[in-house]
Amino acid sequence: MRVYKFENAKNSKDVKMNNKLHRTIFSLFLASILIIAVYVTNAQLTNTVKIQSTGQISTTKIWAKSGYWRDIQAAVDAVAAAGGGIVHIPEGTWNFINVGESWSSAKVVVPAGVSIFGAPTQRTSGLPYDGIGMNPNDQVVEWRTVLQIPAEFAPQRPGEVLMFRVVGDGSPGKTFRFSDIKVVGYREFNHTSDRWYAVLRIENVIDFRVDHCFFKNTAGLAVTVTAQPNGNCCGVIDHCRFVNDYGYVEWDYAACSVHYGIMPKFTGSTRWEDDITKVVGQYTTYTTFIEDCYFSRWRHCVSSNDGTHYVFRHNTIEKDSVVGSLDAHGTYNYVGTRAMEIYNNLIIDPVLNMHPQNWNSTTPANGQSGYAVNWRGGGGVFFNNYVRNYEVGVYLVDEGTVEKCWPHDIWIWNNTWVNVTYTLMKYSDYRTIQEGVDYFLYAPDWYTPYPYPHPLTVESTS
Repeated sequence: MRVYKFENAKNSKDVKMNNKLHRTIFSLFLASILIIAVYVTNAQLTNTVKIQSTGQISTTKIWAKSGYWRDIQAAVDAVAAAGGGIVHIPEGTWNFINVGESWSSAKVVVPAGVSIFGAPTQRTSGLPYDGIGMNPNDQVVEWRTVLQIPAEFAPQRPGEVLMFRVVGDGSPGKTFRFSDIKVVGYREFNHTSDRWYAVLRIENVIDFRVDHCFFKNTAGLAVTVTAQPNGNCCGVIDHCRFVNDYGYVEWDYAACSVHYGIMPKFTGSTRWEDDITKVVGQYTTYTTFIEDCYFSRWRHCVSSNDGTHYVFRHNTIEKDSVVGSLDAHGTYNYVGTRAMEIYNNLIIDPVLNMHPQNWNSTTPANGQSGYAVNWRGGGGVFFNNYVRNYEVGVYLVDEGTVEKCWPHDIWIWNNTWVNVTYTLMKYSDYRTIQEGVDYFLYAPDWYTPYPYPHPLTVESTS
């Protein structure tokens, strides 16, 4: 018979209590082993599981087999089934689609709560910042994950075919991030093609982020931000490059072979906040921030509509078209753009690229034609920008017949104009656009810009 000796045991009751304690400790030990085994199994299934100090699974991470769209979709589906997390596309130059495949809609469908990352990139640091234009710090030196539309791929039709469609329900908590990816379009290899592609459409997602990406020669809509009518979709696009080396722009939209870099548009929306102070300077559920990015050769670098609000700050636009580098529609469909905030940007040296034969025109405009900002609806602010070689700096024009959506509540101040023939131009078929009523050439005393950089861009170093 085994005898248990306890230093403080004075009677059998104490011995029984200590036996019970040992059995409890042993049971907890077995339970811990089982929990660890479950985690190990999950790690094998999902490749990597991040365990926080609380011992709970917080983020599922899966590496896609390649950058081919079917492999990306398979990884997205696996992460979504696990409750959300990150899909990593491995380093390499990948054909996103194979020759001979059909393409008539979105190839990869991503539910909110799943993010897509490329291989980590090297970034610039320690460079001086002059306070205007693209911040040289934290820009990508070289992309390691490249998704391309192959030269041999034969598009089935012109118009919009979509690479990634991100679908949310407009509720907080299920966000999306698209990071460290270079996308190379068909125009890279077929310079005179009139076909164009949409890369990324984000629908009904709160606090999305698109960062450190390169959209090269995609020609079509690089990033679309949208929602159900009066729905919610908001976030930030930062440290990205949007560049077309080939293509042409006509005043007639249908005749263009180059379209929009970024388009916030909530088709069918009737939402309209009358008080501009509740929109400008705010981060609403219908606001898109665009900061620390570079744009070149688009019809419009940004074009908005349908009650949206966008903030364009600390960016560079260079060698763009002359039909309105930054644009806000009026009542094109339902309500127009609610507001733009444009400040601390470098907007310089547009090119005359207005004929199909001039696929790669480098003829400088030098103030001959075109607008830096085509303000067709809504209110907002334009300040601390450096604008060079446009004919018109800011063009205010009434679009549509809904009076509340005409340009109004606009403040313009402290900009630098170089070789700009008209810093401000106005046109309307309905009224006289008046200084002191519709626009003001000074800073409003109530306005404070939203914090820069946007809080979503400040990554944890822990």
